[in-house]
Amino acid sequence: MGVDLKKLEKFGFKKYEYGYSTEDTYVAIKSPNGYESNREICENSHESTPTYADTLYDLIKADLVEKVDE
Repeated sequence: MGVDLKKLEKFGFKKYEYGYSTEDTYVAIKSPNGYESNREICENSHESTPTYADTLYDLIKADLVEKVDE
């Protein structure tokens, strides 16, 4: 967990109580019961959007995504 999530704001993410979000992408940092989450990147809509893929690509290029083992 070496990524500074505040850097997400440069990509249009806004901080909310449980994470960071854009129109199509959500990064959970805390679950509603208060426990730390595993910082998964999720899609905010039920259908895939091109901007979600673009956002993921931008975050990977900016070195804000860490590969983790399952």
